[in-house]
Amino acid sequence: MRARPRIDDTQRDIIAALRAAGYLVQILASVGGGVPDLLVGCPWGELVLVEAKNRSGKGLKLTPAQEKWHAAWRRFPVFVAEDAFQALQLLQRRRDMLDRVGAV
Repeated sequence: MRARPRIDDTQRDIIAALRAAGYLVQILASVGGGVPDLLVGCPWGELVLVEAKNRSGKGLKLTPAQEKWHAAWRRFPVFVAEDAFQALQLLQRRRDMLDRVGAV
């Protein structure tokens, strides 16, 4: 039997906001091994990963497994967000940066 992902309120809020804004969201929370919580398909054709951190839960600090994963995958866009507003803001900044360099 496959483990069900554990989704907290922060993740739920981020997922709902991203989907409402037109992003595709795949929950990866059950993968483990430091893999970020969400795979996000952006409207401009890019895939990014989002680690949802809950200030009142386990805190904002990455776990050792997450730090190791982030270091190994540092060439790819991975964002850490503590709420839906921040997640949307980070992705918009990414889009703006790609627009400036002509990558979109």
